[in-house]
Amino acid sequence: MFHLWHRVRDRTLTRANVQLHMTPIEQRTFALLNDAVALARRDYLWSFVDNEGVEPTNNAAERAIRPAVLWRKGSFGTDSPNGSRFVERILSVVTTLKQQRRNVLDCVVAACTASAANLPAPLRLPVNS
Repeated sequence: MFHLWHRVRDRTLTRANVQLHMTPIEQRTFALLNDAVALARRDYLWSFVDNEGVEPTNNAAERAIRPAVLWRKGSFGTDSPNGSRFVERILSVVTTLKQQRRNVLDCVVAACTASAANLPAPLRLPVNS
């Protein structure tokens, strides 16, 4: 399965061909899963076959949370619920802005400036150019 996925990603195998190759793999995997446990959302396992941009791994999610994990290990966490809320929110904002290739400092300064002036928060979504 991963070999086929890498070929699709590298454009050495078409999506139509991977769909043909995946059918017996899906059938065998479903048979094994049915033998082991009833799985309510088993079709989600194959989202990457039919949906471009969906990968068969959680690598992107793991990479996204890595800075938060490193921060927690290095700082020993927070001492209060309010501190925890701040950290979870600022780390989420930073991760999102980086994914959008936006300048983190500029966005945080704009948000703080607007808040201090009792103005609405600046636009949070990137503008398509």
